[in-house]
Amino acid sequence: MRVLALLPLLLIGCGSRSALLGSQSSGDSVTSDGPPVTNPDDAGPDRAFVSDMAPPDGRPHPLPPDPNQPPLPGGARCWNGWCVIQPGTFQMGSPPWEPCRNWSYTLETQHQVTLTRTYELAATEVSQGQFEAAMGHNPSWFDECGKHCPVERIRWHEAVAYCNKLSQKAGLESCYSCTGSQQSTQCTTHVQYEHGKIYDCPGYRLPTEAEWEYAYRAGTSTAYYSGDNTSCTKTDPKADIIGWYDLTSGGKTHPSAKKKPNAWGLYDMAGNVLEWTHDPCHQDLGAKAAVDPSPGASATGRVLKGGSWFSFVRLLRGAYRNCGDTHSYITGFRCARTLP
Repeated sequence: MRVLALLPLLLIGCGSRSALLGSQSSGDSVTSDGPPVTNPDDAGPDRAFVSDMAPPDGRPHPLPPDPNQPPLPGGARCWNGWCVIQPGTFQMGSPPWEPCRNWSYTLETQHQVTLTRTYELAATEVSQGQFEAAMGHNPSWFDECGKHCPVERIRWHEAVAYCNKLSQKAGLESCYSCTGSQQSTQCTTHVQYEHGKIYDCPGYRLPTEAEWEYAYRAGTSTAYYSGDNTSCTKTDPKADIIGWYDLTSGGKTHPSAKKKPNAWGLYDMAGNVLEWTHDPCHQDLGAKAAVDPSPGASATGRVLKGGSWFSFVRLLRGAYRNCGDTHSYITGFRCARTLP
């Protein structure tokens, strides 16, 4: 029987606290081996195209789209478990009047960001089945949830090592240099792609913070991609339809793609598990307009986005930022790749 072990908090963010599972004091700042396992539903996702997303099989990239599938708003297309995101300009962060903003050590100063490169982003968070098939083990606390549930208890280093596996399988250059295995893995950005050059890497990688938020918003400017937020700590109908959080998750992760996707076909960008991004964490990205931003090194960990099953509802907002440097039963990821 697993026992919840409360350890020092190693994630910094909105509502930092230690809390026993099931209390009203839940948030995304808990790090431990995990809460007691229940028996989650192991049903597969609703959409067949994400039910068994295998790593790329070496076919040319990008894969040809289904000619019968019309483009989504913004020109996005999704097939074979990946969504192609077109370049564009958006307002990153949150306006001063957005409820629940800046309740953390990381600030959400709104500023204009332009992304100039087309990229693909996984339609769902990396699943336990995908991770185990590629890496040979499953570190998830909620392993009884099944292969369609997001993998969690993932460090940033393990996430980028998985992205490297996808690159290797597809015959693409790796974006990271890694040593070690499993939870002893240590990775750094490949020297060729340091100093903001990560967009030039042809292989799979984590999305930058800007790419992640641009994809989350999918052309919207509201707190959630489903609309404006109305609550910071209680249930919110606009959040209920897009993600699992503390008051709706039942204290566990859930199979992918059970909630409404955004306009660009991406599932679970809000809730279920926090998602690692490529970027080192900086407290405030500032108000200056940026083009293809990728902040330099920092000692405060890496940026996480999206909120989790353990989050207050306010953490499901697109602008929400967290910083971490370790694994937790709330941390997962999805991979991205710059397209030629």
